[in-house]
Amino acid sequence: MELDRLQEARRTLETGERYSLALGHSVTSLIALHRSDLRRAEEAAARAAGELAESGLRYRAHWALWAEALLLEAGGETAKASAALADVWDRCARSGLAIEYPPLGPDLVRLALAVGDPARARQVAAAVADLAAGNEVPWLTGTALRCQGLLEGDPELLLAAVDALAQGSRPLELALACEDAGAALAGTGRVDAGVPLLERALGMYERLEAARDLDRTQARLRGLGVRHGRRGRRARPQLGWESLTPTEQRVVDLVAEGLTNPQIGERLYVSPRTVQTHLAHIFAKLGVSARAQLAAQAAHQQAR
Repeated sequence: MELDRLQEARRTLETGERYSLALGHSVTSLIALHRSDLRRAEEAAARAAGELAESGLRYRAHWALWAEALLLEAGGETAKASAALADVWDRCARSGLAIEYPPLGPDLVRLALAVGDPARARQVAAAVADLAAGNEVPWLTGTALRCQGLLEGDPELLLAAVDALAQGSRPLELALACEDAGAALAGTGRVDAGVPLLERALGMYERLEAARDLDRTQARLRGLGVRHGRRGRRARPQLGWESLTPTEQRVVDLVAEGLTNPQIGERLYVSPRTVQTHLAHIFAKLGVSARAQLAAQAAHQQAR
């Protein structure tokens, strides 16, 4: 999908129409964000913002601003992320782009609640519900239920959102709803009912290669005392780059970006001590003894 978007963007550039460029870069940014490639997500968001500066705000061009808001959240700036996404929402409202409420709604409800702004969360949930009420479309219905369920912390509404979204063909939205419902059930003491939903989300995130969402859901399961064994390929060598697990590979990438152990822990939803344990295993497998050596080897590996 990402490649198709970029090819479409190149074709529009050749014809002199730049409409799709901002959208293409924005989609690239959102995909990279879910795949935990924040460097690429930031680069694509910056390119999308550059296009917006030249062409102005158009239909779905504001997705670049959505990506920027989620990148702020990924960087730990939740208040700024909420304010930025609220600004995107207000721009859509002023432009009459109500069709964009469902994509933005769940993230804005979640962020507004996180920063103590229930009034904004209620406004957003109500707007999405109004749009869904006039359109019998499963993903709209599911998104409206998800927004209301997040607002009220109601597991039953979130379960209804899962059921509605399961009738459509939007796997990421379905996985996110499963995660929300599982977490809400566990949070109300119904752990046995919540864990299967979290594991269902985990499986979908794996198929989508949504590493950031996968890490977050694994952290939720660890918090409930559920630990999974090594997932994916099992016939793995004992030494060398091929011996690294997916989590260890992500640790290497983040070390190469220059992140500290606490920063890596925030990205992967684990403690700095767990990061240090991963690094010890990585050093042993690759035969290195320092972060600088690891970063140099990672750069060489990427250049191959």
